[in-house]
Amino acid sequence: MVFVLLLAQTFSFLDRMIMGLLVGPIRDTFQISDTQYSLLAGLAFSLFYALMGLPLARIADSRSRRNLIAAGIAVWSLMTAVCGLAKGFWMLFVARMGVGVGEATLAPGAYSMIADYFPKSLLARALSVYMVGVTLGSGFAYMLGGAVVAYVENMPQIVLPVLGAIHGWQLTFFIVGLPGLLVALLMMLTVREPPRRGLSANDVQAIALREVVDYLWSRRRADGGHRRGRARQCELCSAKPPRRRWRRRRLAMLWVRRRPTGRRRGGGAGRGAWRLSRCTAVCP
Repeated sequence: MVFVLLLAQTFSFLDRMIMGLLVGPIRDTFQISDTQYSLLAGLAFSLFYALMGLPLARIADSRSRRNLIAAGIAVWSLMTAVCGLAKGFWMLFVARMGVGVGEATLAPGAYSMIADYFPKSLLARALSVYMVGVTLGSGFAYMLGGAVVAYVENMPQIVLPVLGAIHGWQLTFFIVGLPGLLVALLMMLTVREPPRRGLSANDVQAIALREVVDYLWSRRRADGGHRRGRARQCELCSAKPPRRRWRRRRLAMLWVRRRPTGRRRGGGAGRGAWRLSRCTAVCP
């Protein structure tokens, strides 16, 4: 089960990040500005990914998580392919919104299923395998995506039945998006819905939304710290290279200087170097 979710996570990041490789052809085809392209690559996806995550997580608490994830995979795969049918800025914007909505189903459903599938002694290992999909998807987006883009970028307009003439970059969205439908089918055929631990689906439905909000508010410090940390990580990842390198060096110096004594300074340096390597791995 966890390997099917790993495959879904890989395709999720592949479909999410392929847009970054097509900035030149898309701008040339639609004659859009940098601001418009940033809306396509950023806001169109991230806004609806974030907003739809909450209601979809509520559905994952009370409905079949397997079916929800399979439906989400099918939606984001189809909408990635629809990006290749776009004839203008707004059609591509709507298609990217659909990718964000579809991908918002994966995280809440996957975490919930893994927690119910595995005992506590194996839970951390199972989650770590699932999260490998983030790195694999990011890598494949640039490796396989780059290879596909290099193959199709110099192709003339292709005439397909029904669709008519399309550009090479549009074909890239078809090649990347449509195989995800096989992952959705694999999810339905090989993964079973695990029994829920703790509350049943009926119990979850009986929990008022107000209680959920109060629960989160009572733990706002922990939740807020996590969100600030994630925001800081995204800031480091999106910073320009010279500034990012300066930040890494500054963070490394702070970690190294944390311990005052000579013996602990060495341990701090080791921990600082390890943490710096992790930061470098996350923010290449």
